[in-house]
Amino acid sequence: MSKLTPRKIRTFVSDPHNLTQFPFSYILNVKRACTPIYPKDASTIVSYVIDLDRGAHVLEAGTGNGSLTLYLARAVAGSIDNGAETQQGRVDTFDIRESHIRQAEQTVGNFARGIYRDAVKFHNGSPSSILSKGLDPLYDGAVLDMPEPRHELDVVVQNLKNDRFLVCYLPNITQVVDLLSFIKKNNMPLAMDDCVDVMIQEWEVRSTVIRNPQNDGANEVPQDPVWICRPKNFDVKGHTAYLVKLRKCQNIDSQRV
Repeated sequence: MSKLTPRKIRTFVSDPHNLTQFPFSYILNVKRACTPIYPKDASTIVSYVIDLDRGAHVLEAGTGNGSLTLYLARAVAGSIDNGAETQQGRVDTFDIRESHIRQAEQTVGNFARGIYRDAVKFHNGSPSSILSKGLDPLYDGAVLDMPEPRHELDVVVQNLKNDRFLVCYLPNITQVVDLLSFIKKNNMPLAMDDCVDVMIQEWEVRSTVIRNPQNDGANEVPQDPVWICRPKNFDVKGHTAYLVKLRKCQNIDSQRV
C-alpha cells in the first residue's frame, strides 16, 4: 500500500503549506446520493462503539453514500511499518441499490488517490441474500444503517464473532424500542451495551477589539487582548441518530473451544 504524500499549496501571503486530505472535511463536501453518516457519528462508531483495529474484518449493511465505508476502511486497512506491510483488513459493505454502490465506490476511490479502495468489497444486495453464498467468516464487527435492521439481524449475528459488537444506526427513538423489543421477543443472543446520541457544541474563541465609547464607530486595540468565548448557537451539530451498541453473547459450547 502506497503512502499518501501531502500536496503543497502556495498562498499569496506566505510560504508553501502542506495540505493533506482528511475524511471529516471530505465527507461534508463529497457528492451525495443520500444523507451520509456524518463524521461525528462515523468516528464514534469506529473508535468507541465497535472498536476496530487494523486487520479487522467488518460488515456494513446500508452502504449509502459511502461515508462510513471510508471511515471503516481507514480503520482496518494495513499500513507499512519499517518496510513491512501489516495485515490488511477488509470491509464487506452491502446495499440493495446499485446507484448507492456506484456512488460509494466513487466516494472511497476518490479519497486520497484511492488509498483505501482495496480494503473494501462492495456487494449489490442484502447480507441475507449474499452471505449464504459463502463469504469469509466471521466478522469482528458489524454496522446496520437501515430503517428496519431486524430483517438482516439474524444472518448478521450468525456471522459475527462472539463477544464482538454490532451497532444499529437509527434516527428515531421509536426505532430503537422496536429493535430491542424484536431482540427480546426472538431471544436473540444480543445484549445492549449502550445507546448513545452524539452531539458536538462548537465554540467561538477569538480575540477582539473594544469600541471606544467616546468616538462613535472607532475601535481601539487594548494592550492585553480581550477574548470572546461563547458557543456557536447557530451551528450546533445536534441529533442525527441513535447508535445502539449490541454485544453478541452466545453461550460457548465447550466442545468447540
